[in-house]
Amino acid sequence: MSKNRKDIDLPENAERVFKGVRFDVYHWQQKLFDGSYTTFEKIVRNESTSIIATDVEGFFYINKEIQPGRSTFYTLPSGMVEDNEDPLAGAKRELEEETGLISDNWQLINKFQPSHTIDWAINTYNAKNCKAIGTVAQEPGEKIESVRLNSTEFVDIIMDDLFRDIPTKIIFLEHYYKNTHEQWLKSLI
Repeated sequence: MSKNRKDIDLPENAERVFKGVRFDVYHWQQKLFDGSYTTFEKIVRNESTSIIATDVEGFFYINKEIQPGRSTFYTLPSGMVEDNEDPLAGAKRELEEETGLISDNWQLINKFQPSHTIDWAINTYNAKNCKAIGTVAQEPGEKIESVRLNSTEFVDIIMDDLFRDIPTKIIFLEHYYKNTHEQWLKSLI
């Protein structure tokens, strides 16, 4: 895990009971309001990144993806932050690996913790002025087609049932509906 024990929101008496490939599980005895004790549990994993990528012409990029054992789905360029990697560095790496795009204009839109029982932050970035450099290095377990969309098509895909990244959908909808829709979309370009 890229996190040190001190970086995880766990009580001192928590013990790791399972070490997985992506997830570690911690248990601890927690005193309840009536004085009794029960076992509490928390899952810990590396942070993730999702990227809203746009080019100088105002187009958005989204991934049409297939993974073994799953049907086709849509997602933003995204992935897990590697051990000892900064989330922004992870976002830049994932964007280039999955799409062949690079950007020198990055902004953190949101850092989202989806659950209090899972220590897992999702960092959503906006990468503006993306340029294709043609270097795609997809992992063996993924087939990704980067799709270039106008803003209407982009919103349609985010709202589609085949867009499977629910935390990103929530973040997008929060920003989209808290602001003037078109104004917020234009701010991403």
